[in-house]
Amino acid sequence: MRIFSDFDDIKSAVGTEIGVSDWVEVSQDRINQFAAATCDEQWIHVDQERAAKEMPGGKTIAHG
Repeated sequence: MRIFSDFDDIKSAVGTEIGVSDWVEVSQDRINQFAAATCDEQWIHVDQERAAKEMPGGKTIAHG
């Protein structure tokens, strides 16, 4: 893990790779749990049937 000592140190890292992690699968169950925890249960996140009909790509989208 890289630790930055000040803002100039951060600015010097622009354009460089500072950390890589493994991919994380964001399943519909995980999206639903996040929606419940944050009280953001808009249909675009949790309603798979409606998303299949109305969303580009036919899928729900994760938050943020």
